[in-house]
Amino acid sequence: MKKIITLLTLFSSLITFSQTTTIINQKLFGGINDEGNVKIKKMIDNSLILVSNSKSGATGNKTLSNFGGEDLWVINLDNLFNINWQVGIGGSLDEYIEEVLPTQDGGFIVLGSSNSPISGNKTAINKGDFDFWIIKFNNLGIVEWEKTFGGTGYDYAYSISTFSNGDYLIGGVSNSPISGDKTSSSFGDDDYWLIRIDNLGSLIWDKTIGASSKEQLTDLYIDASDNVFIVGTSWSDVSGDKTEDNFGSQNVWILKMDNTSTIIWDKTLGGNVVEYNPKIISIDNYLYLNCGSSSPVSGNKTDLPEGQGDFWLLKLDTNATIIWDKSIGMNQGFSGELTNLSNGSMLMSGSFYPTGNSLSSDYLNVFVDTNGIVLYNEIIEADSFGSG
Repeated sequence: MKKIITLLTLFSSLITFSQTTTIINQKLFGGINDEGNVKIKKMIDNSLILVSNSKSGATGNKTLSNFGGEDLWVINLDNLFNINWQVGIGGSLDEYIEEVLPTQDGGFIVLGSSNSPISGNKTAINKGDFDFWIIKFNNLGIVEWEKTFGGTGYDYAYSISTFSNGDYLIGGVSNSPISGDKTSSSFGDDDYWLIRIDNLGSLIWDKTIGASSKEQLTDLYIDASDNVFIVGTSWSDVSGDKTEDNFGSQNVWILKMDNTSTIIWDKTLGGNVVEYNPKIISIDNYLYLNCGSSSPVSGNKTDLPEGQGDFWLLKLDTNATIIWDKSIGMNQGFSGELTNLSNGSMLMSGSFYPTGNSLSSDYLNVFVDTNGIVLYNEIIEADSFGSG
C-alpha cells in the first residue's frame, strides 16, 4: 500500500473533566510512489518546513524528479498548508531524513544519512557505507553548504542540537574503524558516534562512545551550560565506556558529557527484558525520558506495565537519579517522540497494534503533565490517515 503524507492541525483544549482534540485542517502530500518518515518544524517567519523521504517523481503535488531510490523532499508551507516552494535533494542511491533544525538566520539544517556517491544534486562524497549527511538551506530552500561525515563502515545520523556559540553537535551510530572522519576505533559492534561542527560545517572533533556489544544512540540534549545529555540503547555489560551492567538484553544507556567530549557520568536504565528508542527533553532543570519498554517491574523500573509494550516515562535530575517512573500502556506499542509543549505539559507519541496481532498499527498521542499524570490521549487510526 502506497504511503503518503498527512498533515494535520489539531486544536486541543484541556478541561478539568473533559478533554477534546479537534482537527481544524488537514492536507495530503505525495506522488505516485512512497513518501514517509516526515519531520516538520516551524520557521522564524512562522512558515512550516516539512521534510520527508520520497520515491516519487513529479506526480501528485510533487513537482520534482527523483534522483535514485529514497530522496529527500523539502516543502515550505504557509499556515493553511499551501505550498510556498519545494525542493528535492538526493543521489543515485538512498538518502534518509532524521531531523530538521531551524537556524537563527532564518534558514534550516536537514540531518540525514546517505550512501550515494556524488550524483543527482548531491555534491558531497561518500566515505564508506552510509554517512552522516548534513545540508544547510537558506529560507528560500537554496543549499548553502552540504557535508558528509563518516568512515569506511556504516555511519548513520539520528540527532542534532546546538551549542551556545552556534556550533552543532550531531549524534548517531557507527561501526567504522579509524578512517575518514573517524579518529577512534569501535569498542564492539555499533557505537555511539558524535561529531561537533561549526556553523559552516567544518569538523571540530569526533567522539566514539561504546562498549563490548552494540549501542545505538537515539537522541541528545544540550543544556544552557553546554552540558550534553546523550540517550540510546545498549546490549553491553560493563566494558569500554560503560560502568554499569545491563538489567536485561537491551536497556537505556544515558550519559552526560561536557562540551569538549569528556564523559562525566553514565547510567543504565531499564528492566530485565527490553527498552527501546529513548527520547529526552528538559523542563525546569529536570530531565524527562520516554522510551518503549516490555520489561516487568525489575532493574530500576518500579511501575507495573499496562500492556505488552508500554511507554515508560521517567523524571530524572541532572545526575540521572530517578525521581519517578511511570508505565503507560499501549499493547504492543512502539515509542516515537517526546515533545515539550508550550503549557509545560508533554506529548508522548508512538504507534501501536490495537488488537495485539493486527497487521496495521494506529497512532497514539498521550498528553501528560510534569508529574507523569495522563491528561488525556487520542488515537489516530491508520485506516483514516497516512495511506491511500
